[in-house]
Amino acid sequence: MESRYDMQEMMDFVFNSNSTANTEIGNATGTLYFENGTYTVKTRDGAVYAVDGALPANCKEGDKLAFIISGGAARVTDNFGSSAEAEPNLKALLRDYGLDTPFSADALMQAKETTFTEITAHMANRTDLRGKTIITLSETENSRNECGFSVELDGENHYILGIHTTDVAEFVDKNSALENEIFTRCKTASLPAKDIPMLPDSITKGPCFLEVGEDRLAISYFLTVDEEGKVLSFSFCESVIKTAANCLFSEIEALFLDYDTSAIMPLRKAYASVMPTIANMFNLGAALQNARVLRGGADIDKAERHFVYSRHGGRPLGVVFRKDSDPKRLVREFLSVAGQQLARYLHENNIPALYRIQSEPSAEAYDSFRRHAQLIGVDTEPYTNDRLFAGVAECIRGLREEELLLCELRKALPETDFADAPLKHFIHNTDMYTRFAYPLNRCADFATQRIVKAVIKGNPDMLMLKEKVALAISCARNESKINKCEGFAEDLIALDCLKRDRNKTYGGLVLSVDAENAKILLDNGCIAVLSLANAAKISVEEEKFVFDENSYSYGSDITVRFLDADYETATLYVGI
Repeated sequence: MESRYDMQEMMDFVFNSNSTANTEIGNATGTLYFENGTYTVKTRDGAVYAVDGALPANCKEGDKLAFIISGGAARVTDNFGSSAEAEPNLKALLRDYGLDTPFSADALMQAKETTFTEITAHMANRTDLRGKTIITLSETENSRNECGFSVELDGENHYILGIHTTDVAEFVDKNSALENEIFTRCKTASLPAKDIPMLPDSITKGPCFLEVGEDRLAISYFLTVDEEGKVLSFSFCESVIKTAANCLFSEIEALFLDYDTSAIMPLRKAYASVMPTIANMFNLGAALQNARVLRGGADIDKAERHFVYSRHGGRPLGVVFRKDSDPKRLVREFLSVAGQQLARYLHENNIPALYRIQSEPSAEAYDSFRRHAQLIGVDTEPYTNDRLFAGVAECIRGLREEELLLCELRKALPETDFADAPLKHFIHNTDMYTRFAYPLNRCADFATQRIVKAVIKGNPDMLMLKEKVALAISCARNESKINKCEGFAEDLIALDCLKRDRNKTYGGLVLSVDAENAKILLDNGCIAVLSLANAAKISVEEEKFVFDENSYSYGSDITVRFLDADYETATLYVGI
């Protein structure tokens, strides 16, 4: 499995970032080596430093260490363990990014104080929505439920979509220690079997958790949508809500799509009170999806690696590749259209805002994607570039090669960014878009919530909002770098799962070919490296190679076996 994350970029972030990572210049992690009678440490990006002074007694060659660089030498401060294991590398990664930094004492105290907050003291001038059927949708029972949904029909057969986000800003004072944690940490880091939260548990699992049957403060956004998926109106308000059910994606999908009666009946009973809302959600989601596709949007299924755990938790037992469930796609559809409407409202009313942007792919990216689609037999001639992704996605939906082209799509798409002016967001197929739904877990969404609350209260301080947007942009741009850290950590854990089952063979598809190696996309979503040193023939231009008289090319089925694992680079090496 080859890591998808660029080491130099990661280390640039570690040493140069103004937030989120460990920013004290001179702090680093690396592996201990003993050469020519001298101990040295080597960082992920290849920098080598002589060890200054005596090593701690528990250190040995090959260990992953933390150290301080001073005068060109390294003074060791921590030993995480052997670099030949996943856990020490993961600990070093978190240290590099500052993700193992505890919350400040002031932030913890302020968060604890929120647990004593009387909700009734904050209910004045809020819209009482406790009579609405509001549900949350999440991956697991332990998810931080901070966003609820309601869908009703009005007298004209229009859908009224409500998106209700927990009002975090009500509990976090401006310029407080808690707010400083938000803009320092940038986002909740989601790692396998573990989240590193942006805010302390006492607030995320306390007054800001949408607990069933409990009164909660929220910001509610309402969209009126017709049967064709056209948005007729948009509004928002401060509210008080009461969640009717915390629903799991897997259970809702089984409820509507499973044919196993024995599995469905208990779910029908459990979700009986919210079934009309869930049915309305599916109908509205279909209307919004159709409208988006008619506007030229690509209906692309996302697929991600998921880890398999025992019922008792603990270390992952395995890794699988799984597409997003239909309920998860519903949530994405709702948040996309609402984010567009909120961005438009803020822009049209000259309110400073934090826009999420993504430029169009380059001509070279389009050409590369088109060529790879053709290599697996897709006729791309009917599609101009503006319809290429949507057209190809429809052609390969449900096929094994779909995941292969999803990899190509990720390579083709430019990275998303933030801006203080509306610009195109390519994948959302819109000229403006903002995020708002997860203020507990993303500083950009929290900043947007601050802006929305200022608008609701009237006469917002424009200078203050502009400063908040500028700060949020500066901090939120580190989000993509934390995403890379999350991905690298995921690679490490996946590699550990595969190494423990080293006698197993894996099916996959050829992803790319160069003069030395072929990359293989395994059926479990991991990317492996196959050495071509013993290949009978290699054609880089045609992306082909021959092993033992068997010819392989881009998209070919291939079966491989585990050879080795490099935790330093999160790379899996395989053989045929």
